[in-house]
Amino acid sequence: MNHHSHTLPPRPAPSLFFRSVMKLYSIFSVGAIPLFWIIAKKRLNAKKEDPKKVQHRFGITNVQRPKGPIIWLHAASIGETRMALSIAYKILQDHEKSYILITTQTLGAQTIVENIPRIIHQMAPFDSRVYVKRFFLYWRPSCAFILESERWPNLLYEAFKHHIPLIGINTHVSEKSLRRWSILKLFFSELLGLFSVCFTPSKKIKEYLMHASFGKGLIHLSPSLKYVLPSTVCANTHSPEKFSSVWSKKKSFFKGHLYWLASCIHVCEIPIILKIQKNLSKQIPNLLLILIPRHPDRFTDFPKNTAYRSKEDCILEKTSLYVVDTFGETQKFYQSASFCVLGGSITPEGGGHNLIEPVAEGCAVIHGPYFHHCPELYSAFIEKKASYLAKDVQTLTKIIQNFLIIPQNSKIQSQRAYEVYCSTQEEIHSYLDYISSICKEIIVKK
Repeated sequence: MNHHSHTLPPRPAPSLFFRSVMKLYSIFSVGAIPLFWIIAKKRLNAKKEDPKKVQHRFGITNVQRPKGPIIWLHAASIGETRMALSIAYKILQDHEKSYILITTQTLGAQTIVENIPRIIHQMAPFDSRVYVKRFFLYWRPSCAFILESERWPNLLYEAFKHHIPLIGINTHVSEKSLRRWSILKLFFSELLGLFSVCFTPSKKIKEYLMHASFGKGLIHLSPSLKYVLPSTVCANTHSPEKFSSVWSKKKSFFKGHLYWLASCIHVCEIPIILKIQKNLSKQIPNLLLILIPRHPDRFTDFPKNTAYRSKEDCILEKTSLYVVDTFGETQKFYQSASFCVLGGSITPEGGGHNLIEPVAEGCAVIHGPYFHHCPELYSAFIEKKASYLAKDVQTLTKIIQNFLIIPQNSKIQSQRAYEVYCSTQEEIHSYLDYISSICKEIIVKK
């Protein structure tokens, strides 16, 4: 990635073939408008949409557009939205007269961007030309940052036609998408060519896209924004020497109970975690498991003596399970726990979650072998022995038991992980400076 030149390269005009395909797609998306209404209604009934915001899906809003440049960040779910927030905080710090518009696809993602000064949240419009065009005519963003794999044809093409520079951040392409792209190589190559530039932390993705001529050479390697927490963007004060301060702030939530934390646990992983707790409790009296499910509403078959955070239940002597079925409190538990089992990695259905969040709070991480959604992130820690990889349930149980019986081992592991985390921060903040400078250039030109 070149940090010296901020000028975005001009985008070539799409070919007649691409314009023809997009015209057909546009006609189809307009014809599918009744289907979009049905989808919206089903999502409302399933409580996957906010009744106050479902109109955003049709490009309609009652939010007043502020006077001044708007930088648009488009994300899908919570993970991408956290990365978007890192960019947002940096831009807001450097450009006092600018505003940030963040669009998301999921209801959960909106909870972490609401009520932040100069940040506007909208649900992303359905990919019909009617809704997308309405969205752009109202918001008129100066430029757009598209997170990971959010590449909707109408959304990108309308942005291009409205002369909005498109920048891909943490560009990701799944193997399934790569196979699909191979069938329609020319179309997807030109779709990616609508971007002024794309950044990816994956050498594999960059090499594949370059080899397949996708994006006409506009793919560049960059640090992964999964390595940074939004709250640290403006401060940039993390250093290995600060670990002692982080560790000293740890406190027990439940006095009289030895406890361990299992976070971001998927439904299919919960029975495994509960079985481990049952086996460990036979050897360690009054052992408490703090369980933070990935989706609290999807699993209800917990033991009788379970305490729930949402009910403000008290922890009794016989309590062996405490379920954190509330949102936005995970960080508090990372700050207090000396280690955690990070879910989404124990069974193949997962794929891994962001281990930076616990590590940044001085919490050692134990995880399973399934982290195909973010292999570079996990590999960096595994190679430096900064996270524990448990390939099976028996190994997972032994590591948890070791950390519980010998707390010093979890502290050593936490410190090692914290050092790896700190080593990534300088490059990431340089990358964020570069992104901010791109915005400055675009805003000045407009």
